[in-house]
Amino acid sequence: MVRSSVLAILSILLAISIAYIAYGATVYVKVIGPDNTPVANVLVEAWQDLTKVSTGTTNESGVATLDVDTTKNVTFIASLGGSEYIINTYSAPLTEGGVYELNATALHKVYVATNTTYAIPVTFEVPGYGTVSTKFNTNYTMYVTGKVKLVFPNETTVQFFKKLKFVKIVYNGYSTNETTLELTITSPLNITAYYAVYAVFPLPWWWLILIIAIAIACTVLAVIVGKGKAGKKVLETRKSRYLGKM
Repeated sequence: MVRSSVLAILSILLAISIAYIAYGATVYVKVIGPDNTPVANVLVEAWQDLTKVSTGTTNESGVATLDVDTTKNVTFIASLGGSEYIINTYSAPLTEGGVYELNATALHKVYVATNTTYAIPVTFEVPGYGTVSTKFNTNYTMYVTGKVKLVFPNETTVQFFKKLKFVKIVYNGYSTNETTLELTITSPLNITAYYAVYAVFPLPWWWLILIIAIAIACTVLAVIVGKGKAGKKVLETRKSRYLGKM
């Protein structure tokens, strides 16, 4: 009885240890820029289960250290600054202590832009892997390959009295009026989202009526007060003339 209890406890501890080791496994990510040289001082993110699980900064050799779950798919994202990103996804299982590359020269350059000067948040995902769901602001460049999913907002506020309304997406000679775009990236690509700019009143319509009504009431009151003051002045003038004659 005691022996079976001890074995059960040991089995539980072993399972916990394996799970901890898998989740806390260290991997190395090497970032190579568009000029085919390692990039130092670059922030690298690891995404699993649609969550950012780890971050690290590259050293002088362009290598960052991150902790991930080796039993799950992972997407690594390196931010080069200036709205440039290198993105690559690796399937499980991963190797603890392994080196994984984010090599811009081995990926395809994709430029995501809009027809406006405003920054629009675009959701980025990797279909089928369930690793990442994050937002990048246009206009931005990403080095990527394989399947990607981009979700553009149907409508977004850019200023207090101004909004953007989605019209269409144009890419590689194609056009779509859907806000969600799923592509398999096999070559360089330019993607442009078109938005219509329009002015909006930031308050409900009944607020506008109320403001107009208050303005009218204030105008009428000002006229009444003005007439009252004018009449009082006339009476005072007549009174002074009458007293002067006496």
